[in-house]
Amino acid sequence: MTASISSEISTEVTQGQPNLLEVKVRIPREADLSRAEGLVESCCAEEGLVMTVKRTLRVRDENVHWHFKKSSERGTLEITLLRRERGMSLYVHDNRRGAWTGATARKLKTAIEKGLMWGHEGGRNGQRHTVKKRLKR
Repeated sequence: MTASISSEISTEVTQGQPNLLEVKVRIPREADLSRAEGLVESCCAEEGLVMTVKRTLRVRDENVHWHFKKSSERGTLEITLLRRERGMSLYVHDNRRGAWTGATARKLKTAIEKGLMWGHEGGRNGQRHTVKKRLKR
C-alpha cells in the first residue's frame, strides 16, 4: 500500500513543496460557491470522514479551511476553499499521510466537482439522481 501512495504523491507534487500532495478541484464558472461548504462536508461524511478543524483563514473571512480524519486511522486530509479566487484544493502533507488519504482525496475531488457542476449539495446518490433528471429533458 505504501508504494502506491508514494507513486501517487510523486505525480502530483506541488512546486517547491516535495512533501505535499495537492489535488486541485476544478470549479465551473457557473458554480454557486455559496453551497460549497455544505457540499464539501457532506461529501466527506459520505466517505466516512470526521471534521476535526473548520476555520476561516485570516486573509479573508470567506476562505474556509478544514481538516478531516478517518476514525482512528492515521492520516489527515486538508481542504481549502478560496471563494474570491474560485479555487479549492485538497492537501495531504507527508507527515500526515495515511493509507486512505491519496485515494480518498481523488474520490472527493470527483464528488465535489460533480456536485459543483450540478449545483447539488448532497452526495453521490443525490448527484446520480440529478444527472438522470437532467438527461431526461
